Amino acid sequence: MALDGRTWRQHPLKVGAIYKALRAFDGPTFGPFQKDGQYKLIHIGHSHYDDCTVFTFEEAVTSKKVAWWWHDSEPESACHTNFQQLSK
Repeated sequence: MALDGRTWRQHPLKVGAIYKALRAFDGPTFGPFQKDGQYKLIHIGHSHYDDCTVFTFEEAVTSKKVAWWWHDSEPESACHTNFQQLSK
């Protein structure tokens, strides 16, 4: 069962906000994220099968979808390591 539109974890990311990727990294299904690329967060969900919160973004320039899978075992600090919020 997947939780669509929400997750059990606390996190600082907000749907509709624009974020800058602070480093280059791959998403397992959509990606990669480019360092200094700008991305609008469009969806948050959770997959208990994969033990991950899934953040889906649209690249600001191309509207290409990219996703970051945040494993339940990873610390909350990973949100700040990967992204900086640019707009609300």
